[in-house]
Amino acid sequence: MRKINTLDFKSLENNDDWKAVRKLYQDNLSVFSVLIEDMIVKYGLTEIEARDIFLSELISCHYKRKQRILLSDGNKIKWLFIYIVTILGLLLNGLVSVFILKRHIKRNIIFEEMFSVKGWSLRFYRYIPPLMARSETTQAVLYTHPGISKDFFNKGIEGWDGEVINRRLSGVFFDFKNSFSVAYKEFYYFLKLYRLSKNININIIYLYLRFLRKYLTYSSQVKNIEADVILAAGDYYWNPIKYILYKKKIKHVILLQHNFKNEYLHNRMLQYCDYYYAHSNQAIQKLEGIPFAKKYSIGSFQLAPYLDKRPIKYDILFINQTVNDDLKNAWPSIDQDKLIKSYYLLINNFKIYLEKNINIKSVYVAKGESINSEPSKTVRDMYSSINNIEFTGTYGPKTFELIKQSRVVINMYSSVGFEAYGFDKRVLWVNYNGCCDLFKYDINKESLHVLRDHTDFETFEERVDLLLTPNKGVDEYYKKLKEKYMNIQENPAKIVAEKIGELI
Repeated sequence: MRKINTLDFKSLENNDDWKAVRKLYQDNLSVFSVLIEDMIVKYGLTEIEARDIFLSELISCHYKRKQRILLSDGNKIKWLFIYIVTILGLLLNGLVSVFILKRHIKRNIIFEEMFSVKGWSLRFYRYIPPLMARSETTQAVLYTHPGISKDFFNKGIEGWDGEVINRRLSGVFFDFKNSFSVAYKEFYYFLKLYRLSKNININIIYLYLRFLRKYLTYSSQVKNIEADVILAAGDYYWNPIKYILYKKKIKHVILLQHNFKNEYLHNRMLQYCDYYYAHSNQAIQKLEGIPFAKKYSIGSFQLAPYLDKRPIKYDILFINQTVNDDLKNAWPSIDQDKLIKSYYLLINNFKIYLEKNINIKSVYVAKGESINSEPSKTVRDMYSSINNIEFTGTYGPKTFELIKQSRVVINMYSSVGFEAYGFDKRVLWVNYNGCCDLFKYDINKESLHVLRDHTDFETFEERVDLLLTPNKGVDEYYKKLKEKYMNIQENPAKIVAEKIGELI
């Protein structure tokens, strides 16, 4: 692994979130340096690996209000007590795990899965086995759901008929040997942590406990497993410590880009892997903190089964946005009132357009976190007098099918807009008054595909009319956008299957 000598990542020099995390790390560098030296000795890490582990934890805490509060909790006596109780609890946890047997498993390919329904097996993995050249290849899904939920108790994996290695309990009951090893190494370490925490404004005990939990979880997940390759579509779950522990058992780690690489640090930083398959060259340029990985631009893997053409059914597909939920929890500096006002300004302009153009057929898509997403009742009521619009909820495949059946996509900040480029669609991004700049989807400047400074209906009407009309110049413009944001030229599943064949 090549050593990273600086935290001055060029592509992040204007990223406010990175500036905050970097400052927090550097302000407490004297303490972090001590922790890093100790981790090198206790866990066999390199200096860069240990540093990146703490950076990834600071990033995680930065984006969640509750975690930010815990990270700044100054009650050191309380956290000293929590630390001691936690270490003692590991001993009991280890005793319980003795009764959870983990047989030795050796496979050519392991596919990581965290969700039994509408998960990565359904949307990514099932397309690879039919394209594998070697029929004797052994394969399995490693089921590692991160917490207790409905998925935790499901037995099957939707979209996967093969072997499932169930390691869901690994996040609750840690491996016996590792639990006792960590308890032995770390019990008296509370004295040093307490001493180090006295002169800083960061809860170093909480941060260190986060590392220990991840260490125990990942080492338990991969216990008694050997493989040539592990493939993971949840790239944002791959932090440095996970990669380090999995690499002890698995030769090659392949990550597939899941979401568009906006300015959100979890989607851009420290996603340790050996091979990374990205949507575009721009996505590769935005990745930071993994210079040792080989990176390829192949388009969105999720589009692989939908590359065939469909007859046009709708003139306009309108993607709704989540604007009324608590977005400030993840983005504290967001002006959510401005975002809401801009959204309803767009809704009104779109309504007027449909009223004036009764022959235009449109569909309003509620793209949510689950298959049961429903369009907003408020918006439905606003459009109650409009006859040339349909309302529907979508998730995954249904969203792509609707995009393929539409001429133009109107969108504010959903990453589906970039996937639509892969289907050769014209997408109009609406960023009225810079309401979506915080999400950094490269829509901050007004252009042919972006409305920002002109919020009047006349400009909206003129732009939509242009995008609905055949025009070679517009076609060339959107061809370049496709190359920049969704560089899909052939079936991505075939490309990945061929690489796996090389590695095994």
